[in-house]
Amino acid sequence: MSEEKITGDTLFEKLKSMNDGVAEIKPLPWDALPDIDLYMDQVLRYMPRQGVEIDPTDTLTASMVSNYVKSGTMPGAHGKRYGREHLAYLTAIQTLKQVLSVSDTKHLISYNVEASDIQTFYGEYLDILEQTLGEIDFAKVADENVNANDIGRIALKYAIISYANKLVCERLLYIAGQERSETKNVTEEAEKPVKKEKKQKAAKAKNDQTAE
Repeated sequence: MSEEKITGDTLFEKLKSMNDGVAEIKPLPWDALPDIDLYMDQVLRYMPRQGVEIDPTDTLTASMVSNYVKSGTMPGAHGKRYGREHLAYLTAIQTLKQVLSVSDTKHLISYNVEASDIQTFYGEYLDILEQTLGEIDFAKVADENVNANDIGRIALKYAIISYANKLVCERLLYIAGQERSETKNVTEEAEKPVKKEKKQKAAKAKNDQTAE
């Protein structure tokens, strides 16, 4: 939220004005995203419209997009163009990286996308974002007599809540990662006899051909 959107003569009025800024954080839904593929420079110009950047100086760059692709956090371009799915990935990444490492962001998105698809995930992401932001009411965090010391204590409270939520998210991702690893190992073990049998049949067929 930019500082110019915080207005009012008293601290309490400034707090209330911040509700409007939060209400403006509404990334476009899937169907409203551009239906034509964009070049990189067009993507970089478009993304600020999604409004999820907390720090206006922390804008998306081409090298950041390239790193997201290289790390597997998002898929690569269609040739040199990026479609709706890329804009959806980037919107979610720009939000989640504010509180998670790029690695954890990658895992969080991949777990959800693999369970459905990018369009479904993006819709769920928007629903959760809207619901969570809708629960924020700065006018309720203090009364009309709020002073600077009160603001400091309130900010500390929310910083610690953010820390606790980050801790929970990281632990959940760790558990999810373990579960996926165990499932993968079980699947690989179950497939070993089948792969062995196929290999033996292929070898036998090759030997039979040689004998002929």
